[in-house]
Amino acid sequence: MTQITSKGKLFIRAEKQKEYIRLLAELRGVTTQELMGQVVERFIDRNLQLIQDYNNELEALNSKSSRRINMNL
Repeated sequence: MTQITSKGKLFIRAEKQKEYIRLLAELRGVTTQELMGQVVERFIDRNLQLIQDYNNELEALNSKSSRRINMNL
């Protein structure tokens, strides 16, 4: 019974999201496909930036660790 109820809630939520996307696209004067393309581009750009930030932090930590090891030798 819980699975059926959950699926119904997910369906209703998905339908609401579709309606919000359609309205937002209409307000911006673009198609829903164009709006979704913009959303995906922003998602990818932000994730790439987060990955780069994480990579920079790892490199800094690695460098700091190497300096400490060399000082102790």
